[in-house]
Amino acid sequence: MSGPPKSPPLRIAYFVSLADETHRGLHRFILREIESLQARGVHIELFVTRPGKGHYMPPSGTKIHFWNPWTLPLLQLSAFLSNPGSYWKTLLDSVQSSTLVDFLLAGSFRPFLAQMKPDCLHAHFGDHKLYTASYCARASGLAIAVTIHAYELYMNPRPAFLPKALQQCDLVVTVSHYNERILADQYGVPPTKILVNYLSIPDVEMKGMLAAPPPPAATRLNLLMVGRFVLKKGHRTALEAMKKLEATPVDLIIAGSGPLPVAQWVKDRGLEARVSIVHNPTEAELADLFRSCHIFLQPSQTRQDGYTDREGIPVTLMEAMAYGRPIIATRHAGIPELLAEILIPEGNAEALANAILSISADPERRLDLGERNRSRVRELCSERNIDVLWEALRRIARR
Repeated sequence: MSGPPKSPPLRIAYFVSLADETHRGLHRFILREIESLQARGVHIELFVTRPGKGHYMPPSGTKIHFWNPWTLPLLQLSAFLSNPGSYWKTLLDSVQSSTLVDFLLAGSFRPFLAQMKPDCLHAHFGDHKLYTASYCARASGLAIAVTIHAYELYMNPRPAFLPKALQQCDLVVTVSHYNERILADQYGVPPTKILVNYLSIPDVEMKGMLAAPPPPAATRLNLLMVGRFVLKKGHRTALEAMKKLEATPVDLIIAGSGPLPVAQWVKDRGLEARVSIVHNPTEAELADLFRSCHIFLQPSQTRQDGYTDREGIPVTLMEAMAYGRPIIATRHAGIPELLAEILIPEGNAEALANAILSISADPERRLDLGERNRSRVRELCSERNIDVLWEALRRIARR
């Protein structure tokens, strides 16, 4: 006797970029999410708003769609002829909101969506990816979800259009309760539409990180910072703290890339002998850096140079916790949701130096903090979060 018929696999059109202003390729957390969903049988095709190449590229065998400028005129004519009134209204909206490019990109993706027949659309980041997906959803009637990280709430390229695009979404996923409050209070997103779902580390990777032994004892301790070279990461604060620790046997490795002249800042402070920079590290290089570090630093702070920008919850913070490393971070945005201690005020080099001095002299406390961090990240950032996302996407696809 046969059982009930199996439901067909969920089909999701993912809207992503392979070339953001400070990043090339997929973000590692997006790649992890795609691979984890695919392992659960979800059919995913990528709709790429900007092409590019980087360390992390789409999984092999995943169908990728790029827009084609040569087909735009014919596709726009086709859209107009199919529904002139709706076409002109949407075109006017895009011009008024400065999202004409996103409207045109959506038109270029139209035949690919018709061929794929997705159950829903999912945009990562509430910027041009969401705006393109929102125009696709408006034309097709498909359900739409977005994952909001952080920058798009503060540094959005088209901030006036974000509230409208969010209201159109059937599901708004975000990576912290801090973001949840902003989405509800400042953008008017109904709480029933918001899903707070921390990013996850795949089980296989998590297992390897959790098994990493403490770094070997050393006469000088290695401090580590990992992240883009942007103001909200707090590189200046870390370097000022290192200046205050000239008599303390600690060295700092800064890993990442970005627009800020971090190397020059190191030179200006005469710290070349104690601070080294690893530019644009690979995944293997990052793993080696985490394993060899004694203390991880996350001195994030609110950008205040005429603009405002904040973190969500940094992925590298999760990874440092999984490696069992003690962490000194700031009470900033969503960080305290994940990390209980050690937390210091933002932008306070004196507090950072004192915290480094305190735990660098106490190896037993470093081990204790590291084990607590492992336990916390195992609880909050496992692949169970992928199952939560999967079920949420299934719900909106069935609406």
